[in-house]
Amino acid sequence: MCIKQALRRFGRDDSGATTTDWVVLTAAIVTLGAATAGAVASGTGNAAEGLEECMERSARWLQRDNARTNTHEKRLTRMERGCQNGMKAT
Repeated sequence: MCIKQALRRFGRDDSGATTTDWVVLTAAIVTLGAATAGAVASGTGNAAEGLEECMERSARWLQRDNARTNTHEKRLTRMERGCQNGMKAT
């Protein structure tokens, strides 16, 4: 068999190409999955921190407001407004 025939046979043989395609495709899917998991994890962490801060401030407001706020509804409205405004209320 001459070199020319061997090169032609090698060029026509695609049995390894399918395996290579699957390896590349699988690597891409795993990479996208890892990136998505990282984005979701950081987003839920930020949301949990915001919720924790809102709850702590709400508890302080309730303790302080118990002595001076008229009704329960007014306290809840104030806490809700404070959480929605990024906790800027004092």
